Amino acid sequence: MRTLNPQGFEHVTCGSSIKLVHEWSRYRLHSHEIAYGSGSGQQSVTTHMARNDVNSYWLVKEGDSQSVCEVGKPIACGDSIRLEHLQTRRNLHSHHFKAPLTSDHMEVSAFGVAGEGDAMDTWVVECQENMQCTAEDQCEDDGLWKRGELVRLRHRAMNFLLFTTSKTRFDDTNCPRCPINGQQEVSAAPVRNDDTLWFAGEGIYVTE
Repeated sequence: MRTLNPQGFEHVTCGSSIKLVHEWSRYRLHSHEIAYGSGSGQQSVTTHMARNDVNSYWLVKEGDSQSVCEVGKPIACGDSIRLEHLQTRRNLHSHHFKAPLTSDHMEVSAFGVAGEGDAMDTWVVECQENMQCTAEDQCEDDGLWKRGELVRLRHRAMNFLLFTTSKTRFDDTNCPRCPINGQQEVSAAPVRNDDTLWFAGEGIYVTE
Protein backbone atom coordinates (compact mmCIF):
# COMPACT_ATOMS: atom_id res chain seq x y z
CA MET A 1 0.00 0.00 0.00
CA ARG A 2 1.24 3.48 -0.83
CA THR A 3 0.98 5.68 2.27
CA LEU A 4 0.64 9.35 3.16
CA ASN A 5 3.88 11.24 3.78
CA PRO A 6 4.85 13.59 6.64
CA GLN A 7 4.37 17.30 6.01
CA GLY A 8 7.44 18.85 4.45
CA PHE A 9 8.62 15.53 3.03
CA GLU A 10 5.96 14.99 0.37
CA HIS A 11 8.27 15.24 -2.63
CA VAL A 12 11.19 13.38 -4.13
CA THR A 13 14.13 15.77 -3.95
CA CYS A 14 17.65 16.12 -5.25
CA GLY A 15 20.03 14.36 -2.86
CA SER A 16 17.41 11.98 -1.48
CA SER A 17 18.25 8.27 -1.33
CA ILE A 18 15.16 6.32 -2.32
CA LYS A 19 13.89 2.84 -3.02
CA LEU A 20 11.99 2.73 -6.29
CA VAL A 21 9.10 0.28 -5.95
CA HIS A 22 7.41 -1.45 -8.88
CA GLU A 23 3.67 -0.86 -8.57
CA TRP A 24 2.40 -4.31 -9.48
CA SER A 25 5.03 -6.74 -8.19
CA ARG A 26 6.10 -4.57 -5.21
CA TYR A 27 9.71 -5.57 -5.93
CA ARG A 28 12.33 -2.83 -5.47
CA LEU A 29 14.89 -1.63 -8.01
CA HIS A 30 18.14 -3.29 -7.02
CA SER A 31 21.78 -3.71 -7.98
CA HIS A 32 24.92 -5.40 -6.62
CA GLU A 33 28.50 -6.28 -7.57
CA ILE A 34 27.32 -9.00 -9.98
CA ALA A 35 27.97 -8.60 -13.71
CA TYR A 36 25.74 -9.84 -16.50
CA GLY A 37 27.04 -13.07 -18.01
CA SER A 38 25.95 -11.90 -21.47
CA GLY A 39 25.23 -8.63 -23.27
CA SER A 40 27.34 -5.72 -22.03
CA GLY A 41 28.87 -7.60 -19.11
CA GLN A 42 28.22 -4.52 -16.96
CA GLN A 43 26.84 -4.58 -13.42
CA SER A 44 23.39 -6.16 -13.40
CA VAL A 45 20.20 -4.40 -12.30
CA THR A 46 17.18 -6.37 -11.08
CA THR A 47 14.20 -5.94 -8.80
CA HIS A 48 14.27 -7.62 -5.39
CA MET A 49 11.43 -8.59 -3.08
CA ALA A 50 13.16 -7.63 0.21
CA ARG A 51 12.17 -4.30 1.76
CA ASN A 52 15.27 -3.96 3.95
CA ASP A 53 18.09 -4.68 1.49
CA VAL A 54 20.64 -1.83 1.40
CA ASN A 55 21.42 -2.64 -2.25
CA SER A 56 18.07 -1.12 -3.24
CA TYR A 57 18.92 2.51 -2.37
CA TRP A 58 19.43 4.99 -5.21
CA LEU A 59 20.63 8.60 -4.96
CA VAL A 60 18.58 11.11 -6.95
CA LYS A 61 20.68 13.64 -8.87
CA GLU A 62 20.66 15.82 -11.98
CA GLY A 63 20.81 14.45 -15.53
CA ASP A 64 24.11 13.97 -17.35
CA SER A 65 25.87 17.23 -18.33
CA GLN A 66 23.37 19.34 -16.35
CA SER A 67 24.20 21.80 -13.59
CA VAL A 68 24.48 20.15 -10.19
CA CYS A 69 21.03 20.21 -8.62
CA GLU A 70 20.43 21.89 -5.27
CA VAL A 71 20.18 19.37 -2.45
CA GLY A 72 16.61 19.27 -1.15
CA LYS A 73 15.08 20.85 -4.26
CA PRO A 74 11.98 18.93 -5.41
CA ILE A 75 12.24 17.06 -8.70
CA ALA A 76 9.68 18.37 -11.20
CA CYS A 77 7.64 16.16 -13.47
CA GLY A 78 9.47 16.13 -16.79
CA ASP A 79 12.89 16.65 -15.21
CA SER A 80 15.88 14.66 -16.40
CA ILE A 81 17.61 12.78 -13.59
CA ARG A 82 20.18 10.12 -12.87
CA LEU A 83 19.85 7.46 -10.18
CA GLU A 84 23.16 6.49 -8.59
CA HIS A 85 23.34 3.13 -6.84
CA LEU A 86 24.49 3.99 -3.32
CA GLN A 87 26.52 0.87 -2.60
CA THR A 88 28.50 0.70 -5.85
CA ARG A 89 28.29 4.35 -7.04
CA ARG A 90 27.24 3.34 -10.55
CA ASN A 91 24.34 4.96 -12.39
CA LEU A 92 21.14 3.38 -13.69
CA HIS A 93 21.90 2.98 -17.39
CA SER A 94 20.53 1.53 -20.61
CA HIS A 95 21.94 1.08 -24.10
CA HIS A 96 21.59 -0.94 -27.29
CA PHE A 97 22.23 -4.39 -25.85
CA LYS A 98 19.30 -6.79 -25.73
CA ALA A 99 17.89 -7.63 -22.31
CA PRO A 100 18.95 -11.09 -21.08
CA LEU A 101 15.43 -12.60 -20.92
CA THR A 102 13.23 -10.29 -23.02
CA SER A 103 14.80 -10.02 -26.46
CA ASP A 104 12.68 -7.10 -27.72
CA HIS A 105 13.69 -4.97 -24.72
CA MET A 106 17.02 -3.29 -24.01
CA GLU A 107 19.34 -4.24 -21.17
CA VAL A 108 19.41 -2.05 -18.05
CA SER A 109 22.69 -2.00 -16.14
CA ALA A 110 24.58 0.04 -13.55
CA PHE A 111 27.43 1.95 -15.17
CA GLY A 112 30.17 4.43 -14.38
CA VAL A 113 32.84 5.13 -11.80
CA ALA A 114 32.26 7.12 -8.59
CA GLY A 115 28.91 8.37 -9.88
CA GLU A 116 30.17 9.52 -13.27
CA GLY A 117 28.99 7.71 -16.40
CA ASP A 118 27.65 9.07 -19.69
CA ALA A 119 24.55 10.41 -21.44
CA MET A 120 22.92 6.96 -21.41
CA ASP A 121 22.44 7.32 -17.63
CA THR A 122 19.72 9.97 -17.96
CA TRP A 123 16.01 9.27 -17.37
CA VAL A 124 12.98 11.56 -17.62
CA VAL A 125 10.36 11.51 -14.83
CA GLU A 126 6.84 11.11 -16.24
CA CYS A 127 4.25 11.69 -13.51
CA GLN A 128 0.84 9.99 -13.51
CA GLU A 129 -1.10 11.55 -10.62
CA ASN A 130 0.22 15.07 -10.63
CA MET A 131 -2.06 16.51 -7.93
CA GLN A 132 -1.31 17.91 -4.46
CA CYS A 133 -4.29 17.91 -2.05
CA THR A 134 -4.93 19.72 1.24
CA ALA A 135 -6.74 18.33 4.27
CA GLU A 136 -9.88 20.03 2.94
CA ASP A 137 -9.60 17.96 -0.27
CA GLN A 138 -8.70 21.00 -2.33
CA CYS A 139 -6.34 19.74 -5.00
CA GLU A 140 -4.05 21.48 -7.42
CA ASP A 141 -1.39 20.41 -9.86
CA ASP A 142 1.96 21.32 -8.30
CA GLY A 143 4.06 19.86 -11.12
CA LEU A 144 6.39 17.99 -8.73
CA TRP A 145 7.27 14.31 -8.24
CA LYS A 146 5.56 13.19 -5.04
CA ARG A 147 6.46 10.24 -2.85
CA GLY A 148 4.05 7.38 -3.49
CA GLU A 149 2.95 8.87 -6.81
CA LEU A 150 2.95 6.56 -9.81
CA VAL A 151 5.60 7.57 -12.32
CA ARG A 152 7.33 6.19 -15.36
CA LEU A 153 11.04 6.64 -16.02
CA ARG A 154 11.74 7.20 -19.71
CA HIS A 155 15.25 6.73 -21.03
CA ARG A 156 16.05 10.10 -22.57
CA ALA A 157 18.24 8.83 -25.42
CA MET A 158 16.16 5.80 -26.47
CA ASN A 159 12.63 6.78 -25.36
CA PHE A 160 12.17 3.34 -23.79
CA LEU A 161 10.58 2.94 -20.34
CA LEU A 162 11.97 1.29 -17.20
CA PHE A 163 10.18 -2.07 -16.97
CA THR A 164 9.91 -5.18 -14.83
CA THR A 165 7.38 -7.97 -14.43
CA SER A 166 6.93 -11.07 -12.30
CA LYS A 167 6.79 -13.03 -15.56
CA THR A 168 10.54 -12.59 -16.09
CA ARG A 169 12.27 -13.84 -12.97
CA PHE A 170 15.71 -15.39 -13.05
CA ASP A 171 15.65 -19.09 -12.11
CA ASP A 172 17.47 -22.33 -12.85
CA THR A 173 15.67 -22.74 -16.19
CA ASN A 174 16.94 -19.46 -17.67
CA CYS A 175 20.01 -18.79 -15.52
CA PRO A 176 21.31 -22.03 -13.93
CA ARG A 177 22.96 -21.53 -10.52
CA CYS A 178 22.86 -17.74 -10.94
CA PRO A 179 23.40 -15.57 -7.83
CA ILE A 180 20.42 -13.41 -8.87
CA ASN A 181 17.88 -16.26 -9.05
CA GLY A 182 14.50 -15.23 -7.62
CA GLN A 183 15.00 -11.62 -8.70
CA GLN A 184 13.18 -10.05 -11.64
CA GLU A 185 14.74 -8.84 -14.84
CA VAL A 186 14.76 -5.06 -15.30
CA SER A 187 14.75 -3.80 -18.88
CA ALA A 188 14.01 -0.74 -21.00
CA ALA A 189 10.79 -1.42 -22.89
CA PRO A 190 9.30 0.03 -26.08
CA VAL A 191 5.81 -0.34 -24.54
CA ARG A 192 3.80 1.80 -22.12
CA ASN A 193 1.75 -0.37 -19.79
CA ASP A 194 1.20 -1.13 -16.10
CA ASP A 195 4.57 -2.87 -15.85
CA THR A 196 6.29 0.48 -16.42
CA LEU A 197 4.71 2.08 -13.32
CA TRP A 198 6.86 2.77 -10.24
CA PHE A 199 6.72 4.87 -7.08
CA ALA A 200 9.23 6.26 -4.60
CA GLY A 201 8.94 4.20 -1.42
CA GLU A 202 11.27 3.92 1.57
CA GLY A 203 14.21 6.24 1.70
CA ILE A 204 16.11 9.11 3.26
CA TYR A 205 14.35 12.23 1.99
CA VAL A 206 15.97 15.64 2.38
CA THR A 207 14.42 19.10 2.19
CA GLU A 208 15.77 22.53 1.30
